[in-house]
Amino acid sequence: DHLAQGVVPYRPHWLANLGTLLNRYYCRDRRPGVRTKALAILADVYNINRHMYGTEMVRNVIAIQMVGIEAEQDVGVRTAAVNLLVHIAMTQNSVVVPDILTMLEKIVMAPYLRDGDCVQVIKESEAADIIAAVAGLIRIFKKKLWELPSSHAIQAYGILLACLEHHYRNQSVLHGVSRVRMKIFEMIFEMRASSKYQLGFPRNFDKSVQEEDDDSVTSLLPPFSPYIVVDHKHGQRLYEAQKEREQQQFDMYSPTGGRNDVTKEEEDAFRKENVAVPAGSPSASQVEVTHLSLTQAAMTVIVAMKKEKDWEVLRMILERVPQVLLNKALILSRDGNDIDYFAAALCALITEKSLGLPESLYNTPAKFTRTDFQSFVFPVLATLASYHMHMESVIQQKVIKCLELGVLSRCAGPFCVSALTLCVLEMRDSMIRLLREVMLNLSKITATVQNAHPILEFLSTLLHLPKVYASFVSDQYMSIFAIAIPYTNPFKFNHYIVSLAYHVIAMWFLKCRLPFRRAFVSFIAKNLSMILTNEEAANQRRNATANEQVGL
Repeated sequence: DHLAQGVVPYRPHWLANLGTLLNRYYCRDRRPGVRTKALAILADVYNINRHMYGTEMVRNVIAIQMVGIEAEQDVGVRTAAVNLLVHIAMTQNSVVVPDILTMLEKIVMAPYLRDGDCVQVIKESEAADIIAAVAGLIRIFKKKLWELPSSHAIQAYGILLACLEHHYRNQSVLHGVSRVRMKIFEMIFEMRASSKYQLGFPRNFDKSVQEEDDDSVTSLLPPFSPYIVVDHKHGQRLYEAQKEREQQQFDMYSPTGGRNDVTKEEEDAFRKENVAVPAGSPSASQVEVTHLSLTQAAMTVIVAMKKEKDWEVLRMILERVPQVLLNKALILSRDGNDIDYFAAALCALITEKSLGLPESLYNTPAKFTRTDFQSFVFPVLATLASYHMHMESVIQQKVIKCLELGVLSRCAGPFCVSALTLCVLEMRDSMIRLLREVMLNLSKITATVQNAHPILEFLSTLLHLPKVYASFVSDQYMSIFAIAIPYTNPFKFNHYIVSLAYHVIAMWFLKCRLPFRRAFVSFIAKNLSMILTNEEAANQRRNATANEQVGL
């Protein structure tokens, strides 16, 4: 501590003295406690002088002394160094930030390097520095999202995604360190995009970001960044609008007055000149906008759904994805149709036996069955119906077939039936080909209170789409009556369900062809009377049993 007191800016060669102190007590000393203390002293000196000499300290001292930190053997020293680097990146906004992020990247990627002296992580206790680095990069990304230059935020974002990509290429390295993946996926699922495709975290800004900068006004920041725009398929419109504004500004302030006879050389010469524009003009409010593609993040989530074997991580992905799908500005990409790949990956979780799900998962509850696993997948599939315009016909049919299987699920059945109702409305061409199979699966569902409302709504909605059921024959109409008749039981269902069931039966009877009606009359009458007869017999048995108990 007494040596640190001499490291002050008003003394000559103070940066050299600071470097000498670190070289002696951090680089050469082998005692972890001493080295950690040296880093703490460095942090104190940096905090005192960072506003005026932060960049010089990083360039001339910190960047030099921290070289090779990823090969450090002591995890405590590595973690202390990571915390210091994160703090510096959070509080700096200069050209030294990319160098700091590169150091953090080396720490995060160290377990995946096979050569050199890099540490191979086996337990979570050995990965404290990696966990701290990932958490720090997330905080850096969230803070730099609202600052210029945007390259700092994009670099941190790229490091986090690269970490996930390396993991799914070699899952054995960080097999037992699920916290790293959980943190990154949580950040991805928290991201949202505004109607102008601006990226942000609108729900809750990270409180730790505010603590890093006491002078910040983060509570007054808008929920979406004005500097980073999602690379959406409509993003080109924003680019064209920006070009149009620039052209209008050129016409307004150019000495030519927007004449059409201006030569290209004169226009280029004017644009190259740094002409001052009056305050309040359009350029005074313009900001530098960077387009960020989320295709890499989407593909990473898709790969994770297929390759992730930790049930806690996979469950978090399946639970959070439906919320993200509500934000279409975030999902739809300009460069690729990610929703097709996403839907195909979800269908694979249901249909592909080669994935070995859920038997290949670990950290699962006791007696975790395939039905339990699929109950988490079907609700995600149900949310894809609203993306019908962005899915190919083959993918639409895959989704519908998976939802057919889902209607038989104990937990997710109502979700899947409601999703099929949306598919009837939004994917008519695909439903025409598969409607007979759908009706067959619906006829296998037990008539319960839970299933009554979605099934009757499906049949009622189908009534108004004659082009969809134009190819129906007698068997399909018969299956509709067989599905609806059990819900006419007034002893089991409420008045609304019974009324809706009778409405469905009556309207479908009127919709069917005249030659079919004669056979349907006897079928409907017989089954309706059978329901009432069976219920009366059941009531008589219950009354007889009650009387016997009273007599005893």
